[in-house]
Amino acid sequence: MKKFVLSVLLMATLIMSACTTPTAAPTAAPTAAPVKTEPTAVPAAATEAPAAPTAAPAAETVEITVWDFYGDTTPIKPLIAQFESENPGIKVKFEEVGWDGFWQKLPIAISSGEVPDVVTTGLMWAPEYKVSGAYLDVMPLSNGIINGKKFEEVLPKGMLDAAKDGDKVYGIPFDFDAYALYYRADLFEAAGITEIPDTWEGLAEAFKKVSDPSKGVYGVVFDTAWSSWDPYLYAFGAQYLDESGKAAFNSAKAVESVKFVKQMIADQSALLQTADTGDTVTLVKSGQVASFINGPYMMGVLRTSAPELAGKWKVAKLPTQNGTFGTHIGGVHLSIMAKSKHPAEAWKLVEFLNRTDSEIAVWQTSGAAPAQLDALASAEVTKPDPYFSNQAAISIFKDTVNAGQPNPTIKEWTQVGTIVSEALANIFQADADIQTTLDAAAAKANEIMGK
Repeated sequence: MKKFVLSVLLMATLIMSACTTPTAAPTAAPTAAPVKTEPTAVPAAATEAPAAPTAAPAAETVEITVWDFYGDTTPIKPLIAQFESENPGIKVKFEEVGWDGFWQKLPIAISSGEVPDVVTTGLMWAPEYKVSGAYLDVMPLSNGIINGKKFEEVLPKGMLDAAKDGDKVYGIPFDFDAYALYYRADLFEAAGITEIPDTWEGLAEAFKKVSDPSKGVYGVVFDTAWSSWDPYLYAFGAQYLDESGKAAFNSAKAVESVKFVKQMIADQSALLQTADTGDTVTLVKSGQVASFINGPYMMGVLRTSAPELAGKWKVAKLPTQNGTFGTHIGGVHLSIMAKSKHPAEAWKLVEFLNRTDSEIAVWQTSGAAPAQLDALASAEVTKPDPYFSNQAAISIFKDTVNAGQPNPTIKEWTQVGTIVSEALANIFQADADIQTTLDAAAAKANEIMGK
């Protein structure tokens, strides 16, 4: 449930030769890519009548292909007609590619060179494609400007950082995922908690007050995916990798963060989510959990899956540990493939999709949080939400994504993340020793990374 996705176009000029003989046909030179041109007139002799005007041939339409893994609620497909209307020389071939299908097809396409032009992708989920050169650095196309504004002025810092490798930028944020606390305000208030504590120790005590194990009610839920560990790991001052690139998720601070979660589970103020407990929606609908930690897309999931709980939920920013804040950062980027045949036209589409009106449509169509700051501040996105006790809950996530940090941008991250998740499963489900298990996982990760 957690979302938890260039070479410069060679422009050739059509060369028209206008003849003084009216019956002669214009001849065009072969072109690498069709562009609109005007005929070049050849002056007639002074004693001859001017040649009849020759109409320029209609420019051929450039077709760009988009791969999109959003599914039924895609915000991109409904916007294509408007883009084509505003850009009559460009036709968009839209291809819906499922989440699993996308990650299976992408390496095949890269290997063959037959790639789409624009893809929805997650530069945090599979950064190996970014650092291996599969995506185009958009800085030469954009000069760091999108729709007349600098990237930093309109894009959330955490999402933009995830797209960067040094001075290169391999994608434009489209929607974002940053974690906050969803909580049943009615249950917390019944336990005497009217404000969410701003420290993890305080929040753990609040979870205790809300929990009633005899009735199967727990303050919060935790699963063993690495993304669920992110808020605790970072808040406790730990990192996945150190400055040299070696695994550091077995540090003393990392161990402390795991012990903190294990203590909440031992106190029965937190429920360990497994295959037997069911997913988050199941636990929410059954009333077994009073809160959970997840991203903004869950707002739409709750509205759809648990309409009977409208008005009982609120959202709060996660607390800090010794003043340090942590969250998981994820979301969708729009990337142009390095082997795109039409990078300039692809950039036009990316710019169009990042416009404020297009990004508002992301919110309205898919329920995802738009990754464009003007859209996030718009009246359409920030209006009070009756489901969440009339909060403008999206503002919580906006503050969160600007304060968060992305996971390591290394080509082996998918493998490292799997190693971390397996270690956490052993610790929480098999009660394996924390330090020993994380040490072994770190050694395995270093071997994969060549450290």
